[in-house]
Amino acid sequence: MTNKIKHDEFYFEVDKVNHELREMIDFYSKYGRAKLDVKYEGKIYCSICKQAPLNINFGPKRKGLSVLQQNQSKHLDGCSKAVEEANKKETNQFYSESELDKSHINKRLELLIHSLFNSKKLLLRKRIRKILKLS
Repeated sequence: MTNKIKHDEFYFEVDKVNHELREMIDFYSKYGRAKLDVKYEGKIYCSICKQAPLNINFGPKRKGLSVLQQNQSKHLDGCSKAVEEANKKETNQFYSESELDKSHINKRLELLIHSLFNSKKLLLRKRIRKILKLS
């Protein structure tokens, strides 16, 4: 599990300098994931405290960096990128005190059902077109 704090910069221990995420994205576009891992994996850290190791999250649609949950404690005290983890009691309390009333929950469910229905409808249309082309 990763946190939701964006890391637009990273500290690269090889040259002891902060770099922008854009540099890594450009490298990935040019050389691919395998070379990206060789160059950066295990060598990049939080750009603020330079202590918490960063995880590379690169794929076809998403490119970013994050600190894995088990490495959150490696941030130095006061680091603005550190995330405090809530325990089960705090999480339950948050959701029980939230302002989600039944009408709000129903509205969210309606939107979800509508979204699912539209995606099924689109798939059905594509299948029909494919069948028509074959015949």
